[in-house]
Amino acid sequence: MQIIAGSKRGAKLAMVADLSVRPTAHRTRESLFNILQGGRVSVDLQDAVILDLFAGSGALACEALSRGAAQAFIVEKHHDAIAIIRQNVRRLGFEDRVKLSQSDCLKTSHWPHQAATIVFCDPPYDKGLALPAIDNFARLGAIAEGALIVIETRKSEQLALPAPLIQLEQRRYGMALLTFCRYQP
Repeated sequence: MQIIAGSKRGAKLAMVADLSVRPTAHRTRESLFNILQGGRVSVDLQDAVILDLFAGSGALACEALSRGAAQAFIVEKHHDAIAIIRQNVRRLGFEDRVKLSQSDCLKTSHWPHQAATIVFCDPPYDKGLALPAIDNFARLGAIAEGALIVIETRKSEQLALPAPLIQLEQRRYGMALLTFCRYQP
């Protein structure tokens, strides 16, 4: 796996060996960022504040930083994944722009950082974790009003968005479904 575009284009990323950690496929990640930077839900990544939930290797946050995001808050609970994220962040020279939290996304109870303007939520498939995690971080003040939220689920997974989330678009890539929504409390 590698960074697709931006200042660190082509840089290799380490992967988590644990099979329970599923990375976002290269094609899906590339399509996601194409949509963010020129599609219907276009956002300005320059100076964006990223929140990467269920981060795995941290590839989504690192890609956003490579493309100009100012800061990334990465949340992952698996010890092996945390070690890989640290390695990737160090390899890319993003240490001063990343805050890493080893925490369960459903049990995080404190948020001392600024609110994110873009949220990536890529939980394990078929466990119904995306919406409870987003709700938890919204209650903590970790998600800015008007933030763009991108949720990756299995394409067969049902996702009924609650009132503060307004669906903008959905795209299918292989077995993945990307849901783009706006946070409007």
